[in-house]
This record gives sequence, structure tokens and C-alpha cells, in this order.
Amino acid sequence: MAMVESLQKTIDFMEKHLLDPITIEDIAKQAHISPFQFQRTFMILTNVSVGEYMRRRRLTLAAHDL
Repeated sequence: MAMVESLQKTIDFMEKHLLDPITIEDIAKQAHISPFQFQRTFMILTNVSVGEYMRRRRLTLAAHDL
């Protein structure tokens, strides 16, 4: 359960900084794990890579702006 809460915290961080230039290192720090382990865990729990998640969210915001 702690991993799910940690994942939610990082998703909240990504949403807050969606338009900022953030790195996987910045995001992984929020979960207190290595960038490699975070990306692996994120992919397992969401079936989407971190980069793909960010890209989709940014495209959604752009579509709303249009």
C-alpha cells in the first residue's frame, strides 16, 4: 500500500509541474527511490512509461487549450 501512496504522490507532483522542465530524477526523489526503480515500478503499476504519461497529459492540456 505504501508504494501506491508513493506513486500517487509522484503523480500529483508530475501534474503540478506538468508544464515545467522536470526530469525523472526530480520525480523519483518524490518517491524516495532511484530513477530506474521508479520507472520500473511506474510501468508495472500503470502500464505506461513515465515519459508517455507526461506526453499524453501535455497533449490533453494542449487539446483543451485549442
